[in-house]
Amino acid sequence: MSSPEGWTYRVALNLVRSRLRRRRVEQRLLPRLISRAHVSAPAGEVWELVRALPPRQRLAVVLRYVADLDEREIATVMGITRGTVASTLAAARRNLGIALDADEIAEERS
Repeated sequence: MSSPEGWTYRVALNLVRSRLRRRRVEQRLLPRLISRAHVSAPAGEVWELVRALPPRQRLAVVLRYVADLDEREIATVMGITRGTVASTLAAARRNLGIALDADEIAEERS
């Protein structure tokens, strides 16, 4: 390596830039999450079904419907693409629909 000082400087500079970018994203998103923290989560069997979803789908549903984030913001928080957020939410809605239909059929048989 011809210039270890230069390499060290560049690595340190990149780390600072990364942290500043992350801090800007957090400062933009956290106020929205914190301002809604006082809102109690809706009660009911639907949230029991949400708890049964796979972790990624569950997180996307909570960020969308409790934190009220849009797909772009959810993608940033979860570290995935916007398209993946859309497909994850669609899969979650599909799974919830299936679970709700199954519950409805079980109630009709009772």
